[in-house]
Amino acid sequence: MTHYIPRLLFCLVASGCLLVVATAWSQQTPIEGDDIIGVWLTADGKAHVAVRRASEQYSGEIVWLKEPEKNGKPAVDDQNPDEL
Repeated sequence: MTHYIPRLLFCLVASGCLLVVATAWSQQTPIEGDDIIGVWLTADGKAHVAVRRASEQYSGEIVWLKEPEKNGKPAVDDQNPDEL
């Protein structure tokens, strides 16, 4: 019977830890829509993107590029068509 005590103790401690983590996680403030407004650095660090809100729509605009020129010309988005 005594060989079950360490296993039981481990399960109780692990359950307690999970309960503490779950409680702390559930009390985090959710992200609101306007929390994204501002200037953000991209994950690769190569651009800053300004996120704005107009009425009910959000839009983003590249406001800074680490490498603003490509082959001696201004860098442009050659992967997506221009749309208004």
